[in-house]
Amino acid sequence: MAATATRECSTVHRACSRCKQVSANPETLAQQLAAANELGSYTKPNTTSSSSSSKVNTVTVLVCTACQPGYALRRTDPYPMRCDCAPGLAPDGAGGCMPCPKGRFCSGPVKTEKGVVTGSSDPSACPMGLTTITQGARSKMQCMTLPGYGRRSNREPGTGALALESELCSLGTYNSGGNTGGCQQCGNAMTTRSEGSAKKEECVAPKGHFTYNGIAKKCQKGTYSSDFNDQSFCTKCPKGMTTTDEGSIDATACSYAQRGMFVSTNGEGVECPVDTYNDAERMDTSCIVCPFGLKTETTGSEGVAMCLAPPGWELREWEGALTITPCRQGWYKGRLEQEPLRTLRPKHRH
Repeated sequence: MAATATRECSTVHRACSRCKQVSANPETLAQQLAAANELGSYTKPNTTSSSSSSKVNTVTVLVCTACQPGYALRRTDPYPMRCDCAPGLAPDGAGGCMPCPKGRFCSGPVKTEKGVVTGSSDPSACPMGLTTITQGARSKMQCMTLPGYGRRSNREPGTGALALESELCSLGTYNSGGNTGGCQQCGNAMTTRSEGSAKKEECVAPKGHFTYNGIAKKCQKGTYSSDFNDQSFCTKCPKGMTTTDEGSIDATACSYAQRGMFVSTNGEGVECPVDTYNDAERMDTSCIVCPFGLKTETTGSEGVAMCLAPPGWELREWEGALTITPCRQGWYKGRLEQEPLRTLRPKHRH
């Protein structure tokens, strides 16, 4: 009998759009209906003649040949009577189908290892860290990343099946979510405060660094950073103090007075008094006194070369050592310097 599109078809299944009558074996039909817990529409058993002229009990049953859009005909049954939810749809609890909810995927009719369809699949959860972003997802491959997670796929050993999984973004990486990519790396030497970062703005410089055009650079000498740093500078050491190297991570590194200074009791660098100097970055609490009674012109002298002979005195070698002596008769020196003495000149007579 030709397939029909009548209201009768809905008695087979609510989503059946075309159906036809066929002769069925009552026992086979009963087993099918019992296994699927379905109710079919068929006539009372009647008697037909077989090729051997013996009588065989058969029933005329209405079977489905096509389902409405969004449904899939279960063709693995001996007498198709069931319209299962197609991929992207899920059972609505009232015998119908609805779009697969956002956040899950629906892969369609459930099949056994032998390919026998057993029913419509319930919505399946994506792997941890993944989700679907629209309704009607049909497969696991439509699972996108949640913020702070990356996605990766591998082939399962033996079967070669594609396995999908997520990974929590590690320190120094991020992913904004809603994509199929892995976690992205922060700029050179940059890191994040914790795992699972969701945006590039969470990338910061680590301790001992500052942020510069999206990368991390070491704190310069005389500065430090004791925490994650999203600023373009580091904290300066106290006045007159410095560090021994770049990349200092706390204030204790600021223990060295700058050249020309000494460490005061309040932890700041103070300029060396006159007639003293400091030619290196030291932790000393005093400066070095100029040798031989030499003097400096100002405070904050940074080396012995700034120690000079005072007016009326000269720096000269005496018995193998440098010393200062008063200017010899007929010679003078009018200022702090290490220049040669000048000869006294008599005044001109008029």
